[in-house]
Amino acid sequence: MPSARFQPSFAAGVLGPGLHGRVDVAKYDVGLKVGKNVFIHAHGGVSNRAGTEFICEVMESNKYHRLIPFERDEAECYVMLMGDQKMKIIDDGSVVEISPGVDYNPSTPFPTADLEDLSFVQSIDVMFFAHQRHFPQKMSRMGATSWTFAAIDIEPSLTAPTISGVTSDGSGSETYTYKVSPVTDGVEGFASSEESVASAQDLSVSGAFNTISWGSTGADEYNIYRERNGVFGYIGFTSDTIFIDDNISPDLTFTPVTSADVFGTSDDYPALVTLFQQRLVFANSANHPETIWMSRTGDFANFTKSRILKDDDRIELDITGSLLNRIRGLTQMRELLVFTSSGEFTVNGPNGVMLATNPVQTQQGYSGSSGLAPLIVENTILFVDRTGWSVRDLRYAFEDDGYTGNDLTIFASHFFEGRTIRDWSYQKNPHSIVWAVLDNGKLLAFTYKREHQVWAWTEMEIDGEVESVCTIPEGKEDSLYMIVKRTINGDTKRYVERLHTRQFSDVTDAFFVDCGITYSG
Repeated sequence: MPSARFQPSFAAGVLGPGLHGRVDVAKYDVGLKVGKNVFIHAHGGVSNRAGTEFICEVMESNKYHRLIPFERDEAECYVMLMGDQKMKIIDDGSVVEISPGVDYNPSTPFPTADLEDLSFVQSIDVMFFAHQRHFPQKMSRMGATSWTFAAIDIEPSLTAPTISGVTSDGSGSETYTYKVSPVTDGVEGFASSEESVASAQDLSVSGAFNTISWGSTGADEYNIYRERNGVFGYIGFTSDTIFIDDNISPDLTFTPVTSADVFGTSDDYPALVTLFQQRLVFANSANHPETIWMSRTGDFANFTKSRILKDDDRIELDITGSLLNRIRGLTQMRELLVFTSSGEFTVNGPNGVMLATNPVQTQQGYSGSSGLAPLIVENTILFVDRTGWSVRDLRYAFEDDGYTGNDLTIFASHFFEGRTIRDWSYQKNPHSIVWAVLDNGKLLAFTYKREHQVWAWTEMEIDGEVESVCTIPEGKEDSLYMIVKRTINGDTKRYVERLHTRQFSDVTDAFFVDCGITYSG
């Protein structure tokens, strides 16, 4: 007679059919055969999920839409409902209006066909977007009903000064050539045209000097450069419009900035964007799928570099290997993590500081990545490998001095066979759940607590097809928003819905219906 088995928890979630007889596997004792419309707690318990609240219908139900989170701080969080070159803003479950009954619908540059492949990163009130069919875009939020898009400036817009004269205090046989560049708020603009003084006195003669003058452009100050052996080196700065050169030796390691010369044609537009060490980072154009471009340090709108490269100049780096490393994902941790078609790389500089003069790339793995943006869960990164459905984690291990990870779908692979993961989002509070959307509209819940070795998949039945998800903090919990494609009276409808909280003190506040609304009165 078989002995009874005691099941202490459900911490392994649903196990695939191939494991139903594997009593030798530790997760067998904490697994489920079926788990629908439930999720696993990090401590191993199981609960039924709450229902979903109806928020609004999308702008055009016959077209795909996408949800993007906008988190300024814990008190100001929004959901951007992106449609066909327009969007709505959702604030705490309500659509933002410009007047009672009139929704706020700002324009966007992105048509429906481009929404799924949009890459974005946020810096307080600004969000940067990348897509291979669009010049990099910047969205600025200046108020609840003031959201605007514009092409990113990749070069300083300061007006270059015009040198009005270069004179010598004496005569001789020397020729000296100068340039002057404007500087405002620490940002240097392009230099003036070069101007020379011929038959000048040799500056090595005691007391000799040249005077350079130019017209004001309104800059805070100006850098002055003198030519030596074909290179213009820095000799000083001034807030005035006149400068005296009394034989100052040019510093040839500090040269005028040159044009950005990136993203010039549509085949040069990058597909990915992130931030790293005060640099705006782009990657993967049609012409250069292996290339990363980083702005100057502390100046996101400046992709210039100096004639002689400096540490804080623009960085242009190719991820090289034995195979074509088409870049498919970027994210920042202790290093810049780069996910390519053939493996995982880190990019950093000496002593952990990213320098244009010495960027260092290191390959950390060979799984390869799909095009889905990686997720950061605590101090771990989750990514979908090149298969499009296998989820792996990646985390720095001190003992290995590198990044290591696990296959997180191996015990529930039956959920993913023949499918790909289309979208996902991490709901940190209250249960540490990753919500994953498959290409057939199925929604999966994945409870993940690496430090406790908990990873558990379950499936949801929404009575519709989920197409997009995102999470934002609202109060003491993170709220999951989703777009659900439903058939209502024979018509296709796409609704924005929010997973309701399970916290309630009165049973009349319980919410366990889908696409529900509440009426009181």
